[in-house]
Amino acid sequence: MECVIGRRNLLLSAGAVVAASVTSASLVGAADEPAERPKGAHQALVDAARTCSSDGQACLAHCLAMFKSGDTSLAACAQSVSEMIPACSAVAELATLGATRLGEFATACRAVCDCEDCEKECRKHADTHAVCKACADSCARFVSEAKLLSTA
Repeated sequence: MECVIGRRNLLLSAGAVVAASVTSASLVGAADEPAERPKGAHQALVDAARTCSSDGQACLAHCLAMFKSGDTSLAACAQSVSEMIPACSAVAELATLGATRLGEFATACRAVCDCEDCEKECRKHADTHAVCKACADSCARFVSEAKLLSTA
């Protein structure tokens, strides 16, 4: 039960970080083109987390389309990717900011938000759904980058 509470708090925190970054971006970046973000020490993690989140969104859209057609075989995939997306987005933002507790958050994201579970679930469908394969590959890359951060 404690793990569920921890996951809920992580996801709520992740949502708050994402909401704050979206609000900040809308207040600051009124220009037609977004400002280029400087490449930081954690750029590989930022890129991996953003790709994971983006590929996860495509995977989730695919799952929803399958549901509409009556196929619920991707239900577990949709659940795990839904939990992964906000956490990876938060890691990307925190890494971009060079957050003090980035390593701890990335480790929690990797362990609690189901990046590893999301990869395993998407791998089950990788042979028949290219979008699931892309999501699984992105999750694996993110997990790899997050592990590098925790060993540094």
